[in-house]
Amino acid sequence: MGRPPCAGKLLYITFMKYRFYLTALFAVLAFITTAQQHYLITGTYTSGKSEGIYVYLFNSSDGSYKEVSHVKISNPSFVAVSPDEKFVYAVQEDAAKNGKGGEIAAFSFNKQTGDLTYINGQPSGGDHPCYVAVDKTGRWVVAGNYSSGSLSVLAVQADGSLRAATDVIQHEGSGLNKERQAKPHVHCTFFSADNHFLFVPDLGIDKVMIYAFDETTGKLTTARQAFAKSTDGAGPRHICFHPSDKYAYLVEELSGTVVVFDHQEGTLKSKQRISSMPVGDTSNAGSADIHVSHRMVNSCMLPTGLMQMRSPFSASIKKTEPYHL
Repeated sequence: MGRPPCAGKLLYITFMKYRFYLTALFAVLAFITTAQQHYLITGTYTSGKSEGIYVYLFNSSDGSYKEVSHVKISNPSFVAVSPDEKFVYAVQEDAAKNGKGGEIAAFSFNKQTGDLTYINGQPSGGDHPCYVAVDKTGRWVVAGNYSSGSLSVLAVQADGSLRAATDVIQHEGSGLNKERQAKPHVHCTFFSADNHFLFVPDLGIDKVMIYAFDETTGKLTTARQAFAKSTDGAGPRHICFHPSDKYAYLVEELSGTVVVFDHQEGTLKSKQRISSMPVGDTSNAGSADIHVSHRMVNSCMLPTGLMQMRSPFSASIKKTEPYHL
């Protein structure tokens, strides 16, 4: 596929470092059971010893954890939780031999036992889906297909099951890096806080595509600002937003940079671009993920296992000491 795996969030570094670092995963912390006890739902690649999605009881005060349950499923490399925390949706990052591409799987979650139960799955509308997001109403799921450079919208039924895709959008174009950017590669599908827009970083065409979203019909249309352009060859991967919703942060995989945007009503205006690499480091960046937590913007790079943190972000961000896994 030519796509480095995605790392988990900073909050889960202690957990991942000793158990899943070589597996490469995305984890979602959800379903708080006490002030310190949480359920940790972890998606993995299954080419090694991992069997699918794992549920752990995680103690955020001391970093301890224990497995509660797991379900077998092929390459659930990214998972998302519904707003009501009753359902979990996972990509199956495959390219099926039957030509149908990857799938999105739906599970119900039992908060009392920590068990996941498979409900159904639907084709993702392309090959190797690598990202899945649930809108704020819980009625729509959007999947990003890396290898196909497409995204799809799937309707959620009352029981949490998925219907077939109601909309599939195919990106077009290429980028400067002929090895990694010969065609579009959708890497993220991120809903705005007001649920009116969807931001879609595409590594292959060096753009963050912006769509207006109708939460009643699930329809996506090109927004007033159709895209935010990255530097040629940068390879935008993931995007996140400040809690105030005034700023957005984009991590660029190929260049190892973080871009800061002013954000207003679905429009992005670039205001800063800063390297996440240590001074003098000219190795492959492999920037993988970015999140905001407690006045910090945390970007993770693979395969080096380097976590670079930056603060503050009221107007701009600055580089701090890296955290090595």
